[in-house]
Amino acid sequence: MKPQPLFLLAALVVSALPLAGQAQAVLNAQSLTPLTAIIEDEIFAGRVPGAVVLVGQNQHIVYARAFGRRAVLPADETMTLDSIFDLASLTKVVATTPAILLLAERGALSLDTPVAHYWPEFAAKGKQGITVRHLLAHISGLPISIDLRGVKQPEDVRYRLAAIKPKTQPGGEPIYSDVNFAILGELVHRISGHRLDQYVARHILKPLGMKDASFLPKPAKHRRIAPSTPNGEVLRRSEVHDPLANSLGLGAGNAGLFGTAADLALFARALLPHGHPILKPSSVAQMFIPQTYPATVPRGLGWRLDAPLASNRAALPPLGAASHLGYTGTGLWIDPVTGVFVVILSNRLHLAGGDATPLRARVIATVAEAVGPIPPALISAHHPKLASRIAPYIPNTVVTPVRVGIDVLESQDFSSLHGLRIGLLTNRSGIDNAGRRSIDVLFRTPQLALMAIFSPEHGLSANREGKVA
Repeated sequence: MKPQPLFLLAALVVSALPLAGQAQAVLNAQSLTPLTAIIEDEIFAGRVPGAVVLVGQNQHIVYARAFGRRAVLPADETMTLDSIFDLASLTKVVATTPAILLLAERGALSLDTPVAHYWPEFAAKGKQGITVRHLLAHISGLPISIDLRGVKQPEDVRYRLAAIKPKTQPGGEPIYSDVNFAILGELVHRISGHRLDQYVARHILKPLGMKDASFLPKPAKHRRIAPSTPNGEVLRRSEVHDPLANSLGLGAGNAGLFGTAADLALFARALLPHGHPILKPSSVAQMFIPQTYPATVPRGLGWRLDAPLASNRAALPPLGAASHLGYTGTGLWIDPVTGVFVVILSNRLHLAGGDATPLRARVIATVAEAVGPIPPALISAHHPKLASRIAPYIPNTVVTPVRVGIDVLESQDFSSLHGLRIGLLTNRSGIDNAGRRSIDVLFRTPQLALMAIFSPEHGLSANREGKVA
């Protein structure tokens, strides 16, 4: 008998906020085994000399491994889990942002008060309308950095920060700027009476037990620092790579913190439910809620906002999780929706042409795939204030349940497909309103015969290159 033609069903998914819920996926070490080959591949390609990768969920560490070398030349050192890294711009979210929020909680400052109220000289050149919140969310309109030529003392840098001219009006398009956080570091000093490094050590690092994190690692720990100096040069172990932070000395708000993967895991867990709290829930929530206007890239206080760490994140609103990268090759991701956090530490600057971008992207894609799909409703359920902020970031949709193609077919008991041999064209965004893959819904329906799955160029999970089977 001649085989019946294959009926091709293309999965069309519209981002929505359905009412249905789904239990949180639980990560396990086995689901993260592909990470090993990915990290070793990046080291073999010469993009990083080594790396430390840590993945946790809620209050548990699921995966933690060190790979490659901490230093290549003139030394030859194996990377270890307790290696200390120049965290670069992670300083902004691990030290400066929580320090400012702590001062706000204690009534020492207000996020919506102009910066010039605390630093009068800052009002120069039309900056009197820039608030503390504008700095935290990178919407101050200030340039990325300042001219450091001729700078001899930290006081010279502070003078230039106060005298800097804005590029745009505050509250507009985000401009990621080291200047914003260098100014915030100075505000901590002026308001608390303590340098940022001293304030952070007392109120954040010590309470959380971040024993290797500091702005000035002790000499006894220098051997464990992964140098960011190029291989073949003298290994400067404790010198901050960032030029602006280096010029400001101890307590720079934009960079300068050193630490280990274990230190960052303690910090990440403090921002998740049931962790050791250093901030009030309302302060933590502001980190994960957009401070920018809807037509632009969403940013929270300090953090870049992302879709949750889930395999269907391409179909989810770009809210719920937060991340930050560091120029030296570091990265930190925290997702309160799934409870997952990821730490990636490398000293890519130790190699000529080093690049941590592929490493970070591939690790995050693998972790998200291990988590599996989640229903969009979980994002708004995570925090009540988030639901009303999601809709503007999804063009042409509203915060109401939307039935996508697979939901319509389910409601009709797939009557139009009975007796047909089905081929499904789909990718990782192909889910129904309950968060189930269209593949699984069709395959588990007895009246249907799912015979073939077709995926786009980069594979079913959009993470493949070259020829895809």
